[in-house]
Amino acid sequence: MNRTRCIAGWLPLTLLVIFSTGLLFPPALWGRAGGGGGYSSSGGGGSYSGGGGSYSGGGGSYSSSSFGGDGDGGGVSRPVELGDILVTAAIVVPIVVVLCAIGMYKHPPGRRHTRAAGTAAWNAGLKTLASRGRPAVTSRARPSRAGERQRILTQIKEVDSGFDEPAFLANVQTAFVTIQNAWMQQDMVTAEHFVTDGIYEKFSVQFREQRLLGYREKLSQIKVRNVRLARFDTSGLFDVLSVAVSASLVDQRISTATGEVIRGSGSPERFTEYWSFVRRRGIRTDEAKGSLLAGECPNCGAGLELNRLGKCAQCDSLVRSGSYDWVLSEITQSDAWRSGTLATSRTRAEQYRAEHDAQFSAQQLEDRASVILSRKGMAELTGQIGPLRKMATDAFCQDYQASLTDQFLGDYSIGSMDLVGVVAEEEFHYALLELKWAARQFQRVAGGDAQEGRAYRRYHSLMVLARRANVRSKADAGLLSAHCPSCGAPEEELSADACGFCNEVTNTGNYGWVLEAFTEYGSAEGGRWRTRLKAPEQGQGTKLHNALAAAEAAQAAEVAVSPAECLMWTIGVLAEDGQLEDMERQSITQLAAKHRVPAARVEAWMAESLAGTLEQPSLSDREVTKSWLNQMVEVAAADGTLEPEGHTLLSQLAGSLKMSRYDLNLVIRKNGLDRES
Repeated sequence: MNRTRCIAGWLPLTLLVIFSTGLLFPPALWGRAGGGGGYSSSGGGGSYSGGGGSYSGGGGSYSSSSFGGDGDGGGVSRPVELGDILVTAAIVVPIVVVLCAIGMYKHPPGRRHTRAAGTAAWNAGLKTLASRGRPAVTSRARPSRAGERQRILTQIKEVDSGFDEPAFLANVQTAFVTIQNAWMQQDMVTAEHFVTDGIYEKFSVQFREQRLLGYREKLSQIKVRNVRLARFDTSGLFDVLSVAVSASLVDQRISTATGEVIRGSGSPERFTEYWSFVRRRGIRTDEAKGSLLAGECPNCGAGLELNRLGKCAQCDSLVRSGSYDWVLSEITQSDAWRSGTLATSRTRAEQYRAEHDAQFSAQQLEDRASVILSRKGMAELTGQIGPLRKMATDAFCQDYQASLTDQFLGDYSIGSMDLVGVVAEEEFHYALLELKWAARQFQRVAGGDAQEGRAYRRYHSLMVLARRANVRSKADAGLLSAHCPSCGAPEEELSADACGFCNEVTNTGNYGWVLEAFTEYGSAEGGRWRTRLKAPEQGQGTKLHNALAAAEAAQAAEVAVSPAECLMWTIGVLAEDGQLEDMERQSITQLAAKHRVPAARVEAWMAESLAGTLEQPSLSDREVTKSWLNQMVEVAAADGTLEPEGHTLLSQLAGSLKMSRYDLNLVIRKNGLDRES
């Protein structure tokens, strides 16, 4: 039985070895080291990755010109002789016998084969070839970073011809250093003028946690290595410009009581963050009189000083609203960054905007949700519902207060937040948001202090925000999500029931979105909320209805996930048989380090997967499976090169998904990687 498996499993590799040594093709091909018509990436019209007559190029087909031609690469053609075959066989047969012996040694009788024998043998062969110096697979079809920059710049210039890229990126670099200093000082006063309320609230909660736990962060040797444009999106009422910031610094945690280092080394750590800036559509750079990021009022040009209402002290403008200049709305770590947005999120927002609220903005909604989530964290931190009272319904506050204990979640980290849709009913409208986030568990101790508990745990939640059906968005309010929705004033007393300026009670939904429910996404309650979503009741067959249907169909087959999510999925797939091989562990660990996914998090995923508790996406059909595999290829070849170890891991993954080498090759070529697997 095992001998049969060995022969069947190693047959493809045998043919590959025979092919590569020339048994099936004339020895004249052995000496071709380059020149027109060869395998090399620099080959001419008949090359494997070139134009004209290439396999993946346009206009041609896979013809005999791919193997030979009129090039001058040397080599003399002659007929195949019996001696050639005998010599080749004398070389190949011992190699095949040895490889079969290795396969039988690694899979002796009695061992449970959890993956197909042929796939396992093929992967083992790939690993052997890789270890003998197989070259990395490089990308030729992918746009270069310079090309990507130019594409983004062109998009921006179409709506803002005066956009000054060097000046903007220089200001981002300055803002980056400003944020690091604010983090060390545990005070956002120097940065509040260029961040949204969502960012401001998140940092404020984190500072309070740090003080409660008795430490502060000390950052030194701050060096910005590169700042580049990463993405531009013009959907909705706001333009969104994302920038990749690559930097290094020394991060140490210092005890506020003793001044001693309690965590962190003295060595600089390199990392990349994605900073997303938002600005009202139609605002142009050349119309601004100053830059928020440079500390200037974009409306009057004066050195920026905010009054107690958060307005410019000189011209009384709400400069942080996004209605005048770019403001920072989100900071995403590289391992959580997604290269695109979900199609249905955009289309659902367009649907609601067209049918109910012409000023509706997904960016405004998500910033409001971020503020509410931070206030929820502050309520857990203090053990009191006060910080959340103005932003959640009375019913939610009552139930949530009863659930607060000495064990609580803190140090929130949002992986993704996506609009699922808006339920429009007669009295209230309900916005449904899907959250993937992580938090650490804490224990409140005597004296009001807290202790860190369990490590980070991942959560998948549904957040429901409600407002009266007759309420409409205020585009001019921009992203001032923590300000009073009635009069626009900033909050001064968090635990008060009403605004201190206009005395209006703001948690009724009469003025804006408030928290109605927060539950597990896959729970019965979450399911009931999602079933209340409807397609447009009127206008079946209209452009909007068709766009929504197309978006949902596209999203079913296309996934937009971060490198961390992709690695987590890969671990889950490979561990479905109850084991992770050493090679798989090593390859995953290397890829995680490449994308700066913490090693402790990867180890936790591996443990969860082997215990059967790791949450995995539903692979509803073959197209969805291919889409996930495509994402993993992008992760493995993020720098345009697919190393042998990554190649072998992808082969293991494809085998576990019951996908053929041909399927894997198609996905690899789709990503512009020009060598066969």
